[in-house]
Parts: sequence; C-alpha cells; structure tokens
Amino acid sequence: MTTRKFRRSLLFLVALAAAALLVGATRGTGAPRTVVPAQGTDVPALQAQARALAADAAARRTPLYRELLATTGGPQGALNRDPSLLLVGTDRGRPMFLQTLNLVAGQTVGADRLWPGGATGLDLDGANAAGEFALWDAGAAMVGHQEFGGRTVVRDGAPSVHYHATHVAGTLNAAGVDPLAHGMSPAAWLDSYDWTDDESEMAAAAAQGLLISNHSYSFVAGWYYNSSQSAWYWYGDVAVSQTEDPGFGIYSSYSQEWDQTAHDAPHYLIVCAAGNDRANYGPGPGGLHYYWDTGLDDWAQSTTTREPDGGADGFDSIPYRGTCKNVLTVGAVLDVPGGWTQPADVVMSSFSSWGPTDDGRIKPDVVANGVGLYSCGTASNTSYASYNGTSMASPNAAGSLHLLAQQWRDVHGGQTARSATLKAVVIHTASEAGAATGPDYAYGWGLLDAEAAALLIAGDAAFPSRVTEATLSQGEADTLVIWSSGAGPVTATLAWNDPAGPAQPWVLNPTQSVLVNDLDLRVERVSDAQVTRPWTLDPATPGAWAVRGDNVRDNVEKAQTAAVQAGAYRIIVRHKGTLSGGSQAYSLVAGGAEPPVVSNVTFAQRNDGSGLVDVSYDLADPDSPAVSVSVAASDDGGATWNLAVNSVTGHVGAGVAAGAARSVVWDFGADHPGAVLPAVVIRVTASDGP
Repeated sequence: MTTRKFRRSLLFLVALAAAALLVGATRGTGAPRTVVPAQGTDVPALQAQARALAADAAARRTPLYRELLATTGGPQGALNRDPSLLLVGTDRGRPMFLQTLNLVAGQTVGADRLWPGGATGLDLDGANAAGEFALWDAGAAMVGHQEFGGRTVVRDGAPSVHYHATHVAGTLNAAGVDPLAHGMSPAAWLDSYDWTDDESEMAAAAAQGLLISNHSYSFVAGWYYNSSQSAWYWYGDVAVSQTEDPGFGIYSSYSQEWDQTAHDAPHYLIVCAAGNDRANYGPGPGGLHYYWDTGLDDWAQSTTTREPDGGADGFDSIPYRGTCKNVLTVGAVLDVPGGWTQPADVVMSSFSSWGPTDDGRIKPDVVANGVGLYSCGTASNTSYASYNGTSMASPNAAGSLHLLAQQWRDVHGGQTARSATLKAVVIHTASEAGAATGPDYAYGWGLLDAEAAALLIAGDAAFPSRVTEATLSQGEADTLVIWSSGAGPVTATLAWNDPAGPAQPWVLNPTQSVLVNDLDLRVERVSDAQVTRPWTLDPATPGAWAVRGDNVRDNVEKAQTAAVQAGAYRIIVRHKGTLSGGSQAYSLVAGGAEPPVVSNVTFAQRNDGSGLVDVSYDLADPDSPAVSVSVAASDDGGATWNLAVNSVTGHVGAGVAAGAARSVVWDFGADHPGAVLPAVVIRVTASDGP
C-alpha cells in the first residue's frame, strides 16, 4: 500500500496556541440568491433516480392500497382519520404508513450563541439561496404565520396545512417575533413539501442544489396507539415473527434509496428523526390489539403477547430509514438550559429510539432537545404550541446544521461543504453524553454543540489543516502530521458518504454488513509509534461501553488518544479490501493540535553558484499582528538542528506579519564556505513575540 502526505512540507511546524478566528456574515432577508447544484453533484443520476423512485412509489399503490385508502369504517377507517398517519402504499401485502414523530431548543445545542448579537460574535442567521433548505412532513407549513415573513414556500402544491409541518418549520426558520419560538436559522428561505412521494422529490431537489432537508417522520413499526379508537395496533409481520417487528434496525430498500440520493449528491445532508418507539409498550401481555392478517388482507384482533418496541432494554428500536448510513439520525433529550457543562447535564427522554442497527452501526448519530419545544402553531398566524418528540429534535439539529453550511461557504470562498464534512464536524464537536466516554447506542456521539462546530469551521478558515476534504484511491494511505502541546488529547473524526449498501433480507435482525467501502482511521504518536484506534461498540452487548478497536461497521470513525503527551502525531486514513469505484471521497477533522502557524514550506538552492537558498512559507496567526520567525537547519535528517543558519534575510526575526508566500533567503555559502552536503532539512518556527 502506497502512502501520500497531504502537504509538501518537509518539517514539523510548531507555534503557540491562538484563539479561533471569528468569521460570519449576516446577509439579511431580502430576495434569495439563485441556487445551483454544488460541484460533484451527479445531476443525471439524481434525475434518473427521481423518475425511478416515482415509479416505485406508484407501484406500491396497489389495488389493495386503493381499497384501504377508501375505507371509512372499522380499524382501517380509524387509521385513515388519524392526522398523524398517512397510508402511502403496500409492501409484501402489508399496508405501509408514515407517522409524525411528535408526542402530544436553541440553548441546548448552542445555536443561540451563533445568532446576530450572540456571544460568539459570528452573527449567523442562515440566509441562503431558495432551494437549499427544505422539509418534508405530514402536510404544508402555514406559510402565512408571522414567524415566516414570506420566507417559507410550499413547493409541491400540498393542499392541506398541517400543525406538525408548521411546528417543525418554525423550529427550522422562525424569525423570533416571539423570542421563545426563535428558529435555528431565522433568516433562511425554506421549501415545504408534504411526505407523499418524498423519495422522488428529494432526488429531484438534490439535482437542483438542495443542501439540507429535515424529515420528522418515519414508517410505522411495532406498536401504535390510535387515540380516536382507543385501540392498539401492531405493525409487525407475523410471517417473520410473532413477537418483534423486523422493521426495527433493518437496512431495507427504503434506507438504500435515501443513501443512493445522498451518495449522488455529496453536498446534500438528510437529517431525520430517530423515532419515538422506545415508549411503546402496547396493551400489555395478553392485551387486545389489531395486527395485519395477510390472508385476510385486513386487520384482525389478537391477544398474542408481543414484545415492547426495543424489547426490555430499549435497544434496536429505530425503524427503517433512521438506519441509513449517509443521513444524520437525531435522538431526543431533555432541554439543557444554559447549555452543556458536563455529561450528566444530558438527560435522555423517555421515548427516543435507540440503536444499534441490525448490522451493528452506531445510531442515532447525535441527540438534541426534543422535549417541550415551543414553536409555531396553526390556530392562527400568531399562535404557538409546545410538543415533545424526536420530531422536534431533528429540526433543532437540521436548522443548526443549515447555519453551519452557510458559515462554511462564508469563510471558504463560497465553496460548499460536503455533507460528510458537516457530519464529521458535528460528531467531532458533540458534547459527551451517557455513562462513559465515547459513543453509545442511546446518545450516539453525544449532544449536538452548534457553537463548538461553528468555532471549528471558523478556525479552519485560518488554519486549513483542521478540516480536510480528500479522496482516497485504491491501495493508498493518506497521512496528516500535526503537533500537540500535550494540553489535551489528540482527536480525529473521519466520515464518508458510502455507496448505497445491499438491502438486507426481510428477516428478523439480519446481521449482514451494509458497509461498502471500509476506511480505517488511526492516530500514531511519532515518538514511539504508539497507535490509537477508533471507538467501536459491540452490538451483541448494546449496553456495554465503547472500546478502542477496529471499527468494521460504521462510515464514521472517531479516534481519541487516552494519554496526553506533547509531540508530533500522524493521522492515517487507509482502507481494507477493494474500494468500489476505485476511490472514496472522505472528510477528516483533526483536533487537539496547536494551530500550525507555519504551513506550505518549500525551499530550493539556486543553481547559479551563488550558494543562496530561497525559502517560502505561509504564516497565519489570528491573535497577534506580528510574530517571531526563526529558521533552523539539519544535515542529519532532523536528529539535531546544529547546522549554522546565520546569514538570513527577508521574513525572519521579530515583527513578521501573517500572510501567504512569506520569503527568506539563506546565504548557505556565507555560513558554510566550500561545503557540499548531500541533504539538508530546514525547519521554520513561528511564535508570538513580546
């Protein structure tokens, strides 16, 4: 396996710590810019997928579907009247329903500190081009609500305003007319779609430049209570299991569809709710309920004892699309007023669904506030309501991620972040939650911290080695060298949009891996070659704590050193087996390193016999107008730095201003008359001056 380095620099670069550069923009709420697909979007593939998905949706609307949809009486009629449900088709002779994921905010995830006037000074409001931000939900958002200010538009002609869609939309982009209902991206333009034909509409919108979408709904799985009928329904497949719904944890064709869209649109991030099924215990042992009888093509009553969703311990309760590889799946926790200070601040809700997926991957990815979330209501254009559910946590996260997507563009010259980059950034900066360090199947990687994520993005603008977007080719290993002062652990987070995996068979808890390209992350201490492996979990014992090992399941890997020691570290990305397509794009976040004030060092000796050596480097330092720069040389490969460097001019010594292409001329001939050396290594060091 060959190895290549990210930079051509021939030396380690050391600097004193510097505060992150705070960069942001408030663009106002005027007319939106024109949206265009980001470079790398496979527009023809997405357009073809949109057509294929529309055909698949039409095929699921069978004669049985039309018959059930027209039913007004009995158990099916009660479901048709339920405003939280929609019959969307049949699958394997069974009716498939979508359900909203509410049960009846900004401070918890730190988004309030990013808004104009917030503590960070970033002044982010989410202003964007129309078509970049969307939600799919049970119906249309009430676009006339005072919080939307004309910035929310129904795109698919959905005929009915829905309370759930309006509440979710408010969490995404409410202006804050009522300060308690302030949306995460208060100046954003938002497209509203209903959930009918969501798959094909998502692919079509992604082909046109969609960046972030929210999905606070899922297919019904396991137990469901219909309050108007005061009746329990069990949505499992009795041909597979009499006690457990195989729809929990499975990577089905529905998961495959969303992953394919995300893969073909690598700058589009789908954010979805994990589900509320862990609260569903059914009517109790022997309790009367309805189940689907494929022999009758109808609901039948039963008193068979079936498991609560997630069993006795709550694990394996995420249904269908929440198991996708390339989406951000969000669980719900209680509000954390004032923000996170310690893991114990993050308290799990009673309902949020837990992983693992059937193939053992970590889901949810992160958690956010989903309890008592106050947002827009539909009683009038000035009404509000509070709801609980992962339906509320998901837009809490999606709206914050939209802020980060706009900020990335602001501070990276208009470039659009890959969805894997945003995912890596929020997982890297998530606040620890749960009983032990590392991920778990309840809280995922922890509580979303939008402030920390935004500061990381701002810091990357000044020191680009913090976040790397790269592509790994077959047989290669990429290496990034960083320097740590030893003040804290070195942490690296790797994420990639994996090709859509093979759909698992429709059986109970299939364990076949759906990972296609298996990348590997390692952190190696240079001084003694000590290797830190990424966190991994054991799906066979889902309540066990995370350990460091070889993660062979997830398309996100995070490694964090346990011991703290100053020095150089290598962050290595390689792969197992054969990469599908011959390469894999990935995003890498590095943390725990001192800012590399000096970068992109090059040098060359002139061939005119003068003995002069030209040195060039870039210098960045956001907390001081000028620094001290020194040049050292070694003729033994860096073992010692005793080679005299006295005759230097240019950007060297005290008072050097930050900037690109700083230059130094070293008169090697003056310092070493007549000397001929086979190889010399040059080191440039920058530190804050007095």
